[in-house]
Amino acid sequence: MIGDDKVRYVLKKEGKNPLIVLGINPSTADDVLPDRTMTRVCGFAEKMGFDSFVMLNVYPLRTPQIEELPAELNPDLHQKNLSHIVEEISKIENPTILVAHGNSISKKKYLRTCLQEILNELTKFKTAKFIQLGDLTNEGNPRHPLMARADIEIKEYNAKI
Repeated sequence: MIGDDKVRYVLKKEGKNPLIVLGINPSTADDVLPDRTMTRVCGFAEKMGFDSFVMLNVYPLRTPQIEELPAELNPDLHQKNLSHIVEEISKIENPTILVAHGNSISKKKYLRTCLQEILNELTKFKTAKFIQLGDLTNEGNPRHPLMARADIEIKEYNAKI
C-alpha cells in the first residue's frame, strides 16, 4: 500500500497480470484487511483471468462516506495522486483499466475534474484497454463494483473526454 491511514494512493496485490481499477476514493481497505469493495474487485479480477490488481482512485483521501470528503479540492493531494497513478500504469505492459467510480462522483464538484485529468493522462498509454462493469448507470457513469452483479458483462469503456 502506498499511503497511510488518512490518504491511500495505491493498494495492490503483486502479480504478472494485474487488473487496474479506478475507483472513486479509498475506504478502509489496506494490505491486510479488504473492505467490501476490494472483495468485489478481487472477484471481478479473478473472473476476468487476472492474477492480481492495482487499486487506484479519483481522489486519495480515505473515508467510507464520500460526503465526508472536503468541500474543496486539495491540489497537492490531487497532483500526488495523479503522479502515483501514472507511475503505476507505466509499470504495466498493455494495461487493462476497469473504470468503476460509480455515481458518487457527482457528490463533490471537483471529483469530475480530477477524473478528467486522470483519464487525459491515461489515454496517453496507447496500449491501455478501458473497460466497465455492464452498461453505464442512468446518470451516465461506470458502475461501482458494489453496484454490479458478479455475473455482469464486462464492456468497453470510452475513455475519450
